[in-house]
Amino acid sequence: VSGYDVDVEFKSSSYGFIDGSTYYGSNYAGLVGLMFDTTLNDCSVEMSWEGQNYVETIVDGIACFVYDNTARTHTSSTISGIEVNKFDVEMSRFTNAQTVAARVSGGFDFISEKSFVKNVNVNNIKIAGIGTTQAAGMVAINEGTIQDSTVDGQILASISAGFVYRNNGEIKFETSIPTPVVSATIYGQTYVGGFAVYNYGKIVSTKQSEVVTALYWSAVNKYFLQAGESIENKYMIAGFAVVSAGQNSEISGFKTQTNIYDAINAAGAVGYFGSHTYTTNGTTKTVVGGKIDNCTFSTTIRTAKGIMSGKTATNNYQGKANVFAGVVAYVPARTSGSATLSNIVYAITLNNVEKTGNHQNSVYGLNVFGGVVGVANGNITINKLGSGYSKVYCSYSANKAIVGSIVGKASSGVSISVSNSNIDADFFFRSGVQYEESKATITKTKVNGTTEFKSF
Repeated sequence: VSGYDVDVEFKSSSYGFIDGSTYYGSNYAGLVGLMFDTTLNDCSVEMSWEGQNYVETIVDGIACFVYDNTARTHTSSTISGIEVNKFDVEMSRFTNAQTVAARVSGGFDFISEKSFVKNVNVNNIKIAGIGTTQAAGMVAINEGTIQDSTVDGQILASISAGFVYRNNGEIKFETSIPTPVVSATIYGQTYVGGFAVYNYGKIVSTKQSEVVTALYWSAVNKYFLQAGESIENKYMIAGFAVVSAGQNSEISGFKTQTNIYDAINAAGAVGYFGSHTYTTNGTTKTVVGGKIDNCTFSTTIRTAKGIMSGKTATNNYQGKANVFAGVVAYVPARTSGSATLSNIVYAITLNNVEKTGNHQNSVYGLNVFGGVVGVANGNITINKLGSGYSKVYCSYSANKAIVGSIVGKASSGVSISVSNSNIDADFFFRSGVQYEESKATITKTKVNGTTEFKSF
């Protein structure tokens, strides 16, 4: 299939079918619903869609499902030279029955193991989802290979990713692309990833590809942060990936510029690194290990704020700003596999709004901050951080804030090794805010840098 220019408008006025009391939606694609051992190239798409979030509604700019032969005996599907010049989705609310009812992606819902995608660009994406929508700029689930493809635009959903929701395959950039491979403003309610939500495979660039994003925590039409809820594993904004884990998982060769707003938990690169347990097709899996190499992460974060009333922080965000880090927020516990950070440059500024003299009655707080890692519950090796710098302002903490230039908190017995690195940090605390310096045990070899504590 080649040479088609498609301009299509969908208005979904009803559900697909009913099973008991559940209303199910339909699948919509700009070019092809299902591809099976097919070649698709040199096409363009302009697509708009309007409808409701019936369960399992799927909306994609190019194709819903890209398969190779189930017996693995035929040639895989190949897609190249596709331009999505418009992808405009308006998803209104029908159900709150489950966290994710609808899935929306600028390119594909699923790319199979042997399939190959190259030079696909999703431009002017605009996804206006709601609290039960999962959205990604290019693809929901990738098990194949994607090369030299880009996304730009705006995404709003419950769970949001700039490029891929879940990567089990390989995403690579081998040519110099003059624009960022992801340039997007992204809003999310639970998880927000500048490039990915879950990475269990490889995302690599040989050309220091850029990812430029503005990431927002958003209520998305429903206030999600309930009183008494555990927030450690439910809310995360990450400059590159919310989760990256797996024996062969890798993120390498990228340069990010990330602005994060109103965060509960946030990291410049990865939220949870080195171990993750998930369920797919009824089977529970745990993946461990991973590496992040040869990257530059530049990040500014504004934490979820309260409002000063006398000396008390008020509103729904009171005391909720939790864990923040320049590179990785959490290293979960694990019993095997290695988690390694190497050849990284990072700079993070947290709550610099206070320094400007604005918002004098606002409360921008935190619970734990680590320049490299926020909380280490598993072993981690850090080597060759050419330059690491943290600049942190804190005007409120529900408890005593814990901060460290390298690691914020660590579990007893965890091995943290840092070598050949230059790490500096400046911490500013509003007068009266209680804090303490991290007590994490770190093995250091050839580590330079200074840490200063100041009042404002």
